[in-house]
Amino acid sequence: MNLTEHTLIHDKRIDDKKSPLLSDDCEEDPYKNIETSVITRQQRHKVQIIDRPCGTGKTTEILGSFKQGERYLVVVPLLSEVERVILRAVVNFVQPTPGGENDTKSEHLITLLREGVNVVTTHKLFTEIASAASLGLLDDYHIIIDEVLDVVKGVVGKSARSFDQFYIDDGYATEDDDGLITPTVKWDEHYREVSDTLDPRLYNLAKSQTLYRVDGSFFLRALPAPLLQSGRSFTVYTYMAEGSLMLAYLRKIGIDFHHERSADEDTFRNNARRLIDVRTIPAIEGQPLSYSGQTRSKGRTRRNESISIALKNTKQRSLKGVDMNDVIITCAKENWFKSGTSNKAAAFACGSRMVDANWLPNTTRGTNDFAHASVCIYLYDQYINPFIRRWLGMENAAEADDRYALAELIQWVYRSRVRRGEPITLYLPSKRMRRLLHDWLEGGAIASDFETLSLAA
Repeated sequence: MNLTEHTLIHDKRIDDKKSPLLSDDCEEDPYKNIETSVITRQQRHKVQIIDRPCGTGKTTEILGSFKQGERYLVVVPLLSEVERVILRAVVNFVQPTPGGENDTKSEHLITLLREGVNVVTTHKLFTEIASAASLGLLDDYHIIIDEVLDVVKGVVGKSARSFDQFYIDDGYATEDDDGLITPTVKWDEHYREVSDTLDPRLYNLAKSQTLYRVDGSFFLRALPAPLLQSGRSFTVYTYMAEGSLMLAYLRKIGIDFHHERSADEDTFRNNARRLIDVRTIPAIEGQPLSYSGQTRSKGRTRRNESISIALKNTKQRSLKGVDMNDVIITCAKENWFKSGTSNKAAAFACGSRMVDANWLPNTTRGTNDFAHASVCIYLYDQYINPFIRRWLGMENAAEADDRYALAELIQWVYRSRVRRGEPITLYLPSKRMRRLLHDWLEGGAIASDFETLSLAA
């Protein structure tokens, strides 16, 4: 099939409103043409990375940049930012909603794209519509992403022995040299009858060509490449992009990108140095604060009690009289909330007298909902999952981990009022995280590292 024939087939699919996309009775596999559908787009444009400091008006610029007569798909981290786009953009936008003729948000999103209207949605929903890219429904859209996407994520899989025996050896799946898991015809044909034995969730990920196994034991889900190759243009607004996994993923899968970095970096750092009062919590300094360290079972009781008491003492002394609504805090979620809840205090929160503080995931980006907060408590020592880092081919593990840790820290801290140019107090008990922040604030090696990588992109 030549490119002209392929384009004509695409046009027919888009124009035929009666053809099903994801319905149960759809005869066509929506993933079958996922590679050929992007042939005409691979050379159309590079991904544009606009790298500018937090709080410098990236979102405001986006909202004022739209033009009548163009089609836009805007993707934001949170639902609160969806509302902001709808209320403030200079052109009309619609968000996907469930109900009516559309049972799910993803089905309504597909309907809106077929209708050619401007759409705003969340990161999570965008990552679920690879089939829309494969059918060309995004071809006429300018796609604008506010903050980097969650391109690679670990998923619960099976033990190496179990997966090898029941999935690979029994002929239900294959694994290529890069770890990509693909269902066989046997799994396709017997899907329903083996679904009580073989995980349907793994089947769906594998069927969409997004499931990988690393080192024989770790499973991950990767964002479908066609989504990143779709649209008339594809632009990502963020800060410290070289600290994200997204650029490493683009390099791994061979997608070109242009990285435009701000010239105001020194000014931003100088302001941060002036506005952020960095403190420690001495009683927590010796505690392991990586995710695995703060959640491991060994020494859990003593560790949890020490951290809870240290937080209580901080509340009663340094934060005496501070409204807990003006405090944001992060740690492993299961240490702040009991499993499956968002309001029942777990180990760190219980007894801390800080249960009314605003707990935020350590990966929080792109929201102004906490721009009133004057106190930040960061109970993390950030590292990239080593399986993911190896799969992405990120060289020099220590430097990659440091860039990632600093980028996530800065993004999180700038959810507070410092983004409005107001002073904050940052409690940062991890010695490593304090070192990274200090080095960056002073324009040290890690700041130069970000600049060098950006210029080389």
